[in-house]
Amino acid sequence: MKISSLFKAILKTGPVVAGVLLKYGPQLKELAQKNPRLVEKIHGVYTKIAGTAPSRSSAQMALKIVALKEQVTYLYANATTPKELEDAKKWREELDMLERAIPVVDTMRYSKKKMEQRAMYRRLNKISDAVLAATLVEYIEDAEIVDDEKRENA
Repeated sequence: MKISSLFKAILKTGPVVAGVLLKYGPQLKELAQKNPRLVEKIHGVYTKIAGTAPSRSSAQMALKIVALKEQVTYLYANATTPKELEDAKKWREELDMLERAIPVVDTMRYSKKKMEQRAMYRRLNKISDAVLAATLVEYIEDAEIVDDEKRENA
């Protein structure tokens, strides 16, 4: 996948991710030229999180929650600042809460169920946007570290 195609797809995700791309886009483009696997890695995460079908069904939300939890675990394990740790913990708690709410919402009357699913879907998309943005920053930082190490060893 080309970096420009990835940028176009990611820009549609949301304002937080778009802000990260505007800030780090030139760096990401340079890093991607040196390391094409970085583009594939970012595309894989994007596909798992944002690329799922835009459905408010319980099954689709549950799949998205699982993908987000996996990514939040990665972010938590690679956190280098207290804010990154706190954000990852907060996202994990919110995802756990949404996951526990799914079976409860499924038992509601149709109109109430649809209303709750819409609210859950909006919340899940906000979390998804924030997690994707944090993931992009983390991948860029990781790629820069690897690039610096290569220069030092050369």
